[in-house]
Amino acid sequence: MAKKWVKRWGYDVSEKPIRPGVYEIKGGGHLLRAKATDPRTGRTKQAMQVVGNMSIKEAEEARAALLERARSEIGSSKPPPPLFAEYAASLMETKIQRGRIRSAAGRRKWEEILRNQLIPAFGALQVDEVTHDDVERWFLAHADAINRNKLSPRTANTRLAILKVICRAAATRYGIADPSAGTDPFDTTTRPTYTPEQPNALTADELPRFLEAMYEHFPQHYAVTFLGFVTGLRPSTLFPLRIAEDVRWAERQIWVRRSHTRDQEVMPTTKTGRGYPIGLPEEVMDVLRWHIETNINEGPMRDSGLLFPSVRGTIRFAASFTKPFAAAARRADIKKKVTARAMRRTFQDITRAAEVSSVVKRSISGHATEAMEGWYSTVNPDEQREGLAKVITLLGRRSPRTGSAAATGEPTTTPDRPKAKG
Repeated sequence: MAKKWVKRWGYDVSEKPIRPGVYEIKGGGHLLRAKATDPRTGRTKQAMQVVGNMSIKEAEEARAALLERARSEIGSSKPPPPLFAEYAASLMETKIQRGRIRSAAGRRKWEEILRNQLIPAFGALQVDEVTHDDVERWFLAHADAINRNKLSPRTANTRLAILKVICRAAATRYGIADPSAGTDPFDTTTRPTYTPEQPNALTADELPRFLEAMYEHFPQHYAVTFLGFVTGLRPSTLFPLRIAEDVRWAERQIWVRRSHTRDQEVMPTTKTGRGYPIGLPEEVMDVLRWHIETNINEGPMRDSGLLFPSVRGTIRFAASFTKPFAAAARRADIKKKVTARAMRRTFQDITRAAEVSSVVKRSISGHATEAMEGWYSTVNPDEQREGLAKVITLLGRRSPRTGSAAATGEPTTTPDRPKAKG
């Protein structure tokens, strides 16, 4: 019976293999074919080899060696890198599961930056196809909006920071170059958040007037504002406080251990990841008692168990301070802008003026480092003068001016110049 030949893989080979994976080639020799499957991923690798005339046993041995090589290669090969969009979304989920992104606000920031910025720019590329030039072009495209004051450089830098996290992780995972390396953030020194004219902090003279205006016109916000100024706590930490669980009346303490993040979601820890008690003077406890008696009505507010609930019994947002703070500042004849963050900044200044130790201050406000404590502080000129006066006293030097000049700062006489020697 005549042998049938078919055209396969570019050769005229026997219609059926003479042994598994071994085909005769018309005119002489054998074609060997082996296919290995990775049991973890289901990916397959096919290997083919043409050999000369040999016995069937030798052909089988050669094919077995070919199959072993294919299995070895598929076991050591890496899967192709995924699309940037797929990898970025997967990385975010991994960070959430591992607790690296804990708050709803953090999730929202990642989601919005991925959806609106990074995926439109890089999503269709595989992670190993994103180049440094791609990153540079994308980031520099923010410059026009920044120069027109339509975008804060800090906002652009936040977007870059998340892109860098993704690129560094992909570089480690897939053994590729980090395309974001060498891309520097925009300079923010010319766009200060706070200035001496607008420090978003109240002086010791302004604070009583501000609190008085708050008490008279917004009594429902007075207690939380008062507590915020005397402790430096963030609104996100103040609003989740509960009467039964977090206020210890006998010990005169509040326990700070939760943080409001987004909508009505509360994170069961603080921004620094630890809960802690704050011992309060009796005057502060009296304000809290007054607040509970006069501002928490029966019904949803009382049922919520919150110390500072909304009228619907829900957790308030920091934005609920916007209008009351602005109005109280106007009524107190304070010209500068005052927001909820003024509570934390003012706390640093008034406790420093009261010579409260840095360790005690950080134990109250929750600042983890002295650097962060300094960021929230505003040093006024009187403090600077007093500090320098102490230094001058240590030097043992006196002013050459006498009489009224020392008090008014106006010179009455010109000090004699030292005579030249010789």
